[in-house]
Amino acid sequence: MALEVEKIIQSASSTPEAVKATIKGFSDKGVDELCLWPCLADLDQVDRLADLVASSAS
Repeated sequence: MALEVEKIIQSASSTPEAVKATIKGFSDKGVDELCLWPCLADLDQVDRLADLVASSAS
């Protein structure tokens, strides 16, 4: 089980650039809805993600 957890951790998009690349990758494949969730219980992450998505759309 530790190996699966490690794979999940390594695959997480943990920088703004990685999040943008992940969103673009799904968008390039035709995905028009994507569910993202914060890794911490800090609502600031949701605001930061919203700002990032908004800046990517322009």
